[in-house]
Amino acid sequence: MSQPRPVSQARYERTREEVAELKAARRAEIERRASQLDPPLSASILAHIPSFQAAIQIITPLDDKAWDLLKPRLLAQRADAEQREKEMVAQARVKQELDEKRNLETAKDVREVLDADWDDIQAPVRARIAGYADEIIRNSWDDGDKVTKDNSPKFAVEVLGYIRKRFYAEIAKDAAAARAAGEEPIVDPLQGPFTQKLTLENMKWIFDTKIKPHTEPYRKELFLCNGSQATLWSIGGQNGPKYLLSPQRQGMRTTATTIKVLPLPTLRVQPALHLSMGTTRISKDR
Repeated sequence: MSQPRPVSQARYERTREEVAELKAARRAEIERRASQLDPPLSASILAHIPSFQAAIQIITPLDDKAWDLLKPRLLAQRADAEQREKEMVAQARVKQELDEKRNLETAKDVREVLDADWDDIQAPVRARIAGYADEIIRNSWDDGDKVTKDNSPKFAVEVLGYIRKRFYAEIAKDAAAARAAGEEPIVDPLQGPFTQKLTLENMKWIFDTKIKPHTEPYRKELFLCNGSQATLWSIGGQNGPKYLLSPQRQGMRTTATTIKVLPLPTLRVQPALHLSMGTTRISKDR
């Protein structure tokens, strides 16, 4: 009579999560011991060592005996691993520099497109204020022939003031006409570009094109600031652009175009003219 077969013991199989935990624990122990070597072996260097990659596939906990077997292999492959790490760091640095360069080029292309669009929209505004400048220079200043060293500040203020007055008078007329026709007046976007108000950029442009050619032969600086003796065109650099920009200042579009031009003062001819920082009044030295 045959004996019954013994029931075989069911073999225990670890779950995937358990295997991952055991491998992670072994890896952490290897990295800990490697960090205590002299000099230490960092985790980033270990990642390039083949014997380390093989050792972390084992789930058996790392004991002293296993470490004594692994340690000389790690040290033997250390030099090659350090070289590979240096190469990878260098490659990453080059890639980062290339990416940054591409980003800068992309940003530059975007700025150029935006600047071109901005200039297209500003063209009618500039044509209008240039016409106003021509009017007063022709009618009140004999096409600029009456400008002298002494009256050049007065000339500049009168031209700028006239342009501002005429511009806003026409804007008001256009708005009234739109309302009379049952339409909404044009409103500028909050961030521009602007067609319904003058900006510092507009006034700098008109100064450079219509005023400066008549005043520069006599004076480089037309107005002074009471507080710091800075020129009117440099005031923008003190506490943010306040009136007009320095003629030499570049990149003004990001700071100037969102600032509305303040009313220009009535000029009283004095030996020396100064602009009060607190107001737009021009007064003499005291």
